Amino acid sequence: MEFNFEDSFFDEDDGRRKKSIDVGSIDYTPKQCIQLLFQWYVGTAITDESTIEHYSNIKYEADLLYCNHDYAKALVKYKERYSYLTVRNHALLRENCESIIRCCLLLNQNDEAMKWTIKMFDAQNNPADSTTNYLAYQVYLRSPTHKSKAFEYLTLTISVNPWYPKYWYSLVLLMKEFFNDNIKVIEILNENLPITINLMYAVLFRVKCIVTDALKGKDDSNMIKRSNSILKQIEDELVWFDEVNVGEKNEIERIVRRKVVLTEEMPRDWLIQLYNFLLSKEE
Repeated sequence: MEFNFEDSFFDEDDGRRKKSIDVGSIDYTPKQCIQLLFQWYVGTAITDESTIEHYSNIKYEADLLYCNHDYAKALVKYKERYSYLTVRNHALLRENCESIIRCCLLLNQNDEAMKWTIKMFDAQNNPADSTTNYLAYQVYLRSPTHKSKAFEYLTLTISVNPWYPKYWYSLVLLMKEFFNDNIKVIEILNENLPITINLMYAVLFRVKCIVTDALKGKDDSNMIKRSNSILKQIEDELVWFDEVNVGEKNEIERIVRRKVVLTEEMPRDWLIQLYNFLLSKEE
């Protein structure tokens, strides 16, 4: 089948095509940044009717307050929004709890943050969430009696994203803190993990491997700058391990390079296997 159209069909002046709209006559201000986007919702009339718009208004007001560093008022708004959410809205509940916890941490309300951390996990459908686990790590890290729990959540965080050097570096610092507090064994997920100098050195060297590998073939100046900053921190920390002799360091580095790839293993299992391997070498 063929379609034959006369040239007049494409003629704009024949009246059959819609006239273009004069956009200059429309009063419209584009939302050019997040700040303006949030402010666009503030002041909107809020009714008692349970609508998505109602929830959104409260959230955007809270987010604006948070952006303006008014964490106390933002906390009030986030808690108000939480009271409207139903238990079926797991994603929204978890997101809201995370916002509340961040406000509490910034306001040094550590006990309150811990209370909302429990609620956050009650509202979590997906256990494999690095953001949620890392936030829990930050909460429990502030409690002297819950640091083993901080260690547990940090290893869970790494199991979701094993190639993010910040998580591994945080793990080294926490292990170092345990070691300085004369805590020689830490229990994580029903497994005992001895905290030794060699194991800490191995984990720190793993961070160095991850960052170095990430830089290969990259020409992004910002990424290179950030990575070099991390490497500088690592080199500063490595000085702390001067008591590890050169021969042991070389052996540890060889082992870590060989075991650097994580598949389905939990970082806890990687740490325990690595510790046992190092122990066998010492014997």
